[in-house]
Amino acid sequence: MKIAVCDDEKEIQQQISDNQKHMEQIEVLYADMRAFRHDMGNHVTVLEPLIRQEADDDGLLWFDLIVMLQIS
Repeated sequence: MKIAVCDDEKEIQQQISDNQKHMEQIEVLYADMRAFRHDMGNHVTVLEPLIRQEADDDGLLWFDLIVMLQIS
């Protein structure tokens, strides 16, 4: 009976360890998403006045640059 308890404790410890690693990965993904949203907000802030001022070519060039950077 003592061996079974020991195995159960090891299994529980492994599950806790796995869950902690998973949470760390989720936190990294969340931080990356927040950074991405922040960057996109900055891009929109730059694009909006360019497009509103009918400087469409400048706005489109900026947009194309952003798209190329996101792909690479």
